[in-house]
Amino acid sequence: MKVMIFDDEIDVLQLYSMILQRRGHEVHTAQNCLHLMDKIEEVHPDVIIMDNEMPVLSGLQATKVLKEDTVYKAIPIICISANTEGAKLAKEAHADMFLPKPLGIRELEDAINKVTLKAA
Repeated sequence: MKVMIFDDEIDVLQLYSMILQRRGHEVHTAQNCLHLMDKIEEVHPDVIIMDNEMPVLSGLQATKVLKEDTVYKAIPIICISANTEGAKLAKEAHADMFLPKPLGIRELEDAINKVTLKAA
């Protein structure tokens, strides 16, 4: 499965990428949402993991953009955040799921499986 992770924290990107790759996923990462559409078009991910809070274009703004686009709206998006309002904000952005940070890899993989099964 192709997983695209957007998070401005390099440690988070490296950790999730390494673990998901070991579990057989093809993982692509980006530290910001600049050139969002280009990255999505290049990768054609099966699922997107999106940090709510990033500089320039937030994950919430990026999620709204993708969910309003007829080409990309079917891609499941899991928003993640340490913000206590994260779940509410992710729902408003039309994310498919929200997970609070810090999160375990099993929780992340279960979420990936759940949203991709629902989208199929």
